Amino acid sequence: MNIDWTKFEQVALGAIGFSAFVVIVYSLGVRFLTSAQHLAGKGNKAASSRELALRVLSYALFAVAAVAVAWAVIWMFQVMYTPAK
Repeated sequence: MNIDWTKFEQVALGAIGFSAFVVIVYSLGVRFLTSAQHLAGKGNKAASSRELALRVLSYALFAVAAVAVAWAVIWMFQVMYTPAK
């Protein structure tokens, strides 16, 4: 059995990089959502507009993380179940 170590290295670095990207994006979404929740109920206009902006940003980051994971799963199944030429 021969292992192509350069391809193994590419896959390992890609998996680590992709995982780090998803974790960072999701963590930022949680951070911004928590900040928005702390601003809720302050009563002034500046706080409520900042809360809205933080909520929109956090949900957008959650969507980016979900789309990235869905894309990776779909891509993985296409590679796994496409017959070799």
